Amino acid sequence: MLDFMAEQQCQSVGIDPPHERSDAEQWPASDPPPPTPAVAGSTMPQARQSTPRPGQDRDRFRTVATWGVQAAEALEYAHSVGIIHRDVKPANLLLDSRGTLYVADFGLAYFINDGGLTLTGAVLGTLRYMSPEQARGERAVDPRTDVYSLGVTLYELL
Repeated sequence: MLDFMAEQQCQSVGIDPPHERSDAEQWPASDPPPPTPAVAGSTMPQARQSTPRPGQDRDRFRTVATWGVQAAEALEYAHSVGIIHRDVKPANLLLDSRGTLYVADFGLAYFINDGGLTLTGAVLGTLRYMSPEQARGERAVDPRTDVYSLGVTLYELL
């Protein structure tokens, strides 16, 4: 399955996503892996440092709200295809030069239809941004854990 972030990036610049190879046409060992689209810009921590602090600029709140909507829409898409990110934090939110936000690093993602990959009681993610149920190591995390983590991230930006 083509990485949905790559699809999102392609669509944001108005190009068609690259062709996926079917199981019958797997990548030969001699071929290099397909390219991963790069996002030129900054991470949220870098943006937070350059964003005016409270009382300096009313537009800052609009900017943070816009980033929040973009992140929420990306996470909503991930959730609609059965993926829970489980590590939403400022360093995993990337901004391009036009201010478009991308949710990155799905390395700890939980695939709802593919249970059994994480042991019960295993705590994965960044503690500072974890939902309480995720911090307790509960197996039954759902999309609300990403919503909680996004809320903590946006709170920090304000």
